[in-house]
Amino acid sequence: MDKYPKGTITLFKGEIVTDKFIQSLESSVMKRFPEKKLCLYVNQQRHLVISTLFQDDLQAIQGKCQALMDEASLSKYPKEWEQIEDYLSQNEDLLIFKVSAPSQEFQDVEKLFHETMPKAIIHKVERIQNSKLWKIFSFQADNIIQKISEEQKQSLEDVSNLLFHGSSKTAPNLIYECEEGFDIRFSNQGYWGWANYFAVSSQYSDAYSYKRSVDVRLPGASQPNMQERRQMFLARVLVGKTIELASDNSLKMPPLLPGQTTKRFDSVKGNTQGYDVYMVYSNKNCYPKYLITYSLA
Repeated sequence: MDKYPKGTITLFKGEIVTDKFIQSLESSVMKRFPEKKLCLYVNQQRHLVISTLFQDDLQAIQGKCQALMDEASLSKYPKEWEQIEDYLSQNEDLLIFKVSAPSQEFQDVEKLFHETMPKAIIHKVERIQNSKLWKIFSFQADNIIQKISEEQKQSLEDVSNLLFHGSSKTAPNLIYECEEGFDIRFSNQGYWGWANYFAVSSQYSDAYSYKRSVDVRLPGASQPNMQERRQMFLARVLVGKTIELASDNSLKMPPLLPGQTTKRFDSVKGNTQGYDVYMVYSNKNCYPKYLITYSLA
């Protein structure tokens, strides 16, 4: 398509643009201009190049691409997310994907989970792609990063941890499908007050796992074979500046930072029964990244 007229958009500084992202962007633009021949690619100067047969369409296509790039840059969708075009074109807000067992992504989740539950059998890991929840979480992450970066440069990984959470009797879909995600309003008063509680150890969260029975009968079998399946989340939690405290069930928010009258710690760290736990007092500080379905050996 070298003979086609070309328009260029300079990619955002620091933006990691993968082939999958470019394909998603192209798919979204083609939905807007279904009758037009066009292609998108990134040149050696890291410019997004638009090629189209129709010179008159170039300005409109370039404008659409820029708007989608702005949206993607502001939302900072995780690099492992799939079908980004559905979010960019606003066709979907929530997609759930089963993570392939041989993938590095699956192995990373499995490693964390098996550190304290090595004999448990993982049946499924699902990636939760809720664009509305992610945008809220990402905006909050930027606020925390900006606050901490006054002292030193930080990234999302620097101010957050991957932590486990068992939803007890609450079905996991009621968390990842709702507008708030993890919701303090439905939490009980715990050792560190009213908060969303997360654990470093999967073994600790197992005591609070969501439990259900499933029929795993073999094909052709007439009798049901009911077995227990357990579920817990692996969440991305903004711990930011954290303070370790002894249990205090009257807490409703983290303490003030030393010498401050309005700025507070972002989270509270505690230890119960030998397990490290983190508490966050804002729903914006946590995102349900993965749902793990497993059984005990």
